[in-house]
Amino acid sequence: MLEEETILLPSGHSVCNRDMKPWFAYMLLAGCVAVSACDDEEDLCDAKCECEGCSSWEYDDCVYDYEATARDAEYWGCPDFYDDWVDCRQDTYFCRGTDFEDSCGHYRERLNDCIRR
Repeated sequence: MLEEETILLPSGHSVCNRDMKPWFAYMLLAGCVAVSACDDEEDLCDAKCECEGCSSWEYDDCVYDYEATARDAEYWGCPDFYDDWVDCRQDTYFCRGTDFEDSCGHYRERLNDCIRR
């Protein structure tokens, strides 16, 4: 007899399937978390472009840079450093004239130290 598995998604909904293999459940959950995490980066790019003025190409480049940095952090084993940096940017960003700034240099340095070993 197969065990029933229930997965709680970030949206609060649950997925229940008696035949679901554990690896599939893990991948589904990881995908949902990754999708919700992308919203933070897009919000930061929206704020940056509102401050500095961006073309659609510059906006896409901004989002791509976050995605590439997240992949690098995952590869080097420090995704928490990336999350801390993004969380800090969301909490502290401000627009000074047409410059998008934050108070997260120490988080970025820690992340860079990990990625550039």
